[in-house]
Amino acid sequence: MYNKLSKTAKVIQYIFYLTNFSCCRLVMEKFFFALTLALLLLVSPFKTVVAQGQIDSVRLVVFNNYLTFPVQIHTNGYSLGYGFLKYKNYRTRISYHADVFNIIHPKEDRITNRSYSVSKSYVYGKINSFLGIRMGYGLDRRLVEKSEIGSIGISLVSSAGAIVGFQKPIYYQIIYPLTPYSFELHDELFDPETHTPDNIYSKASFFKGIADTKLVPGLFLQSAFSFDYGRSNDFLNRLEVGVMLQAYLKKIEIMAVAPNSQLFGSFFISYRFGITK
Repeated sequence: MYNKLSKTAKVIQYIFYLTNFSCCRLVMEKFFFALTLALLLLVSPFKTVVAQGQIDSVRLVVFNNYLTFPVQIHTNGYSLGYGFLKYKNYRTRISYHADVFNIIHPKEDRITNRSYSVSKSYVYGKINSFLGIRMGYGLDRRLVEKSEIGSIGISLVSSAGAIVGFQKPIYYQIIYPLTPYSFELHDELFDPETHTPDNIYSKASFFKGIADTKLVPGLFLQSAFSFDYGRSNDFLNRLEVGVMLQAYLKKIEIMAVAPNSQLFGSFFISYRFGITK
């Protein structure tokens, strides 16, 4: 009898132990479920923000086309332009652009006639000014992707095309004394045999000689590294550093007192602003 009661007590004790363990496990399961739910609620907004930033970055790199407006300074002058960047694929855009530019001879040096205090400065020996229009086609290849909005992307930008150049003669105002205290001015083309810094008063009007402008066609090739630091999908902000080669069918006659050339190599830096199209 005693043995039976002892066995019954042990069974009851074991059942009670299992019951307590099941209750603890249930409580623990409920606790971990509540903790997991709370963590999900806290992390979900963060994931949404990150995902939106990633989508914006992809749109910036892949889908947008841009109208661009570059301002360039190069070792031979400066230029202003207009362009269009068209999406081709994830890494590449096609570029179309046109630029108005000038060429400055490295030997140009502005002086004034010190004998006349009201005289204007001019470049001695310059016989022509040169303005041109570049029209090009190129590729914009992404080298380093923008990881997020506000980061910097790096591209290799190359283009080539045609040049229409305009070579306009320059006239000078030449001093012809009438009396020791008076003189008159005649507009003349530069003649190194008779014109000196002492008898040149200033350069004549820009429009003088415009009817004698000559066309000089040429070709160009340029390549640059472009650093895109824009912080918005709707606007493009780029700094470009590169090299350019221009070749013309004949020499560009700029100076009468220094050698001229038909090949021009230059380094340039430009800022390019763009808007989505």
